[in-house]
Amino acid sequence: MRSENLRLLSRVEILTIETRADDGWLGKFCNCNATYNATLCDSGVTADGSGSLGCGDGFRKGIEVGLPGFCDDGNFVGGDGCSGTCSTECGYLCSGGDSLQADTCSFSCGDGLLVARHEACDDGNNADGDGCSSSCSIEVGWVCTSLQCDTSSCTVICGDGMRRGWELTAQGYCDDGNRENFDGCSSTCEVECGSTCQGGSVSSADTVRSLYLRVICSSHHSCC
Repeated sequence: MRSENLRLLSRVEILTIETRADDGWLGKFCNCNATYNATLCDSGVTADGSGSLGCGDGFRKGIEVGLPGFCDDGNFVGGDGCSGTCSTECGYLCSGGDSLQADTCSFSCGDGLLVARHEACDDGNNADGDGCSSSCSIEVGWVCTSLQCDTSSCTVICGDGMRRGWELTAQGYCDDGNRENFDGCSSTCEVECGSTCQGGSVSSADTVRSLYLRVICSSHHSCC
């Protein structure tokens, strides 16, 4: 173990710090995601002003105070907002930590950054009726993408026998409760030529009325 002088890029003073690359300590306690701490990480050096970067101890000391992207919630468990290497995880905000207490981490429903541990969807708003509710749960009659740290995209379910969202007012749209062709409402929930669909709502399917026999449409692949 040796001592050497390095300048922290955000500091004007030079700190005497210890090199601990020889025992694997660095990988567990050094936050290499922070921009101005990269030199320390690459060199196998850690520092908090007294000689150690105490990731996971539940306190912010020395260079940990104000370090961009750094957090310390008092554990090495990832997925709770503060990773095992003390970096703030995507979709979370960690704050409140100081020399006496640990950071607390929280997520924000509606920010467009899905936190799969807590949210079923996050479409970037707090509106209801668009597939992803104001509480970031998937609404009945919709399917939503759920990629971690991504903005959810939601679409209505065709063939479930309900009209929701834009289905309620869309021209030429129908939902008769199935995904069959040639019954007046197609497999893609479009009104087929020669048919009319009426009565569909958030709780009931459309009633289909057709001017053509099913056998004629099926054999000719078109009603018009």
